[in-house]
Amino acid sequence: MKFAKKTIQKMDECVEQGFKIIVGNNPYMDSFKKWANHDLILLARTNSRTHGYCIRTVWAIKIRG
Repeated sequence: MKFAKKTIQKMDECVEQGFKIIVGNNPYMDSFKKWANHDLILLARTNSRTHGYCIRTVWAIKIRG
């Protein structure tokens, strides 16, 4: 996968802080009960060029505490 330079910088900063990177297509991951005890940071969101819906997201995730 190709990422923008800014996204790569954000990913590197978050990994240094102890976060794990998740690449998927769930733009509402932070509102699910499964991730309630985690710190989530949305690093990048890619929308479809023709339809406008989300086709890829990049999240940084770390367990609280």
